[in-house]
Amino acid sequence: AEILYEKMMQVGLDDPGYDFVTSRDVLSGIMAAGRYRQTKKRKYLKILKKNKQELKHISDTKGDNCLHRYLMLRAESKSIQNRKNKHGRREIAQFYDNAIEQAKSTSRLHEAGLACELAGEHFLNKDDSNQQYDEDRARSYFTRAMEFYEIWGGAAKCKHLRRKRGMYVNEKLVEIAKANNNQLNLPQNHQTVLMGKQLKGNNYDLVTVFTPAHTKMLGSGGGAASRDSASKQHSAAGSVTAGRNSLNVGSNDHNMAMTMMIDDDCSVLTDV
Repeated sequence: AEILYEKMMQVGLDDPGYDFVTSRDVLSGIMAAGRYRQTKKRKYLKILKKNKQELKHISDTKGDNCLHRYLMLRAESKSIQNRKNKHGRREIAQFYDNAIEQAKSTSRLHEAGLACELAGEHFLNKDDSNQQYDEDRARSYFTRAMEFYEIWGGAAKCKHLRRKRGMYVNEKLVEIAKANNNQLNLPQNHQTVLMGKQLKGNNYDLVTVFTPAHTKMLGSGGGAASRDSASKQHSAAGSVTAGRNSLNVGSNDHNMAMTMMIDDDCSVLTDV
């Protein structure tokens, strides 16, 4: 993780784009939090603080597309500060829950899963005597993380989490969530991106679209017209992507362009 951090810092000099910077900051912050827990070296706290502050500034000045990433680092920071505070469990859980709900509200199911996973690790490794309470909390968070990852379609990440924390995952609840797609109860002004999958009960081949202002689905049931429309949207999005440096950060066109580029590569956020 530390090697990845150093390489991302180098690449960032050539690519100061919105999504790269916010992805780099959240990854670097999570790395720093983990390394501090391992080594207790204060240099990692400085990295965590720096990245948290940068994400807060970006969120305040350029919109809340990255707010969930700031909230994840805030939760990690609070986790470290309250490691031995026996009375801070609900407070810490609330910080993680805020990050989870914000990620879910912006259709970032994989990052909601990541926030759940971080919360599970916090409670599983908490340094006090109330072990049963903490294990129950951890089990709840790891199960919910698996639900998000399964519905998102991250097969490799699901395999990794089962190998690492499978004993804390309630597979029955995961299967129920997959059957009901109940994690997809999203706000009307956002749409999740699901490539190559069909939602249960609907014969849709969803086209990759992310439109904060409205929701629009193009299904295979619409015949040639729908397919032609889908093809045109893909072509348009490709053109936007090619000219992404001229787009306003945070605009609808910028959001679509960045999402088209990164959604298939976002497993880097969940494989740290």
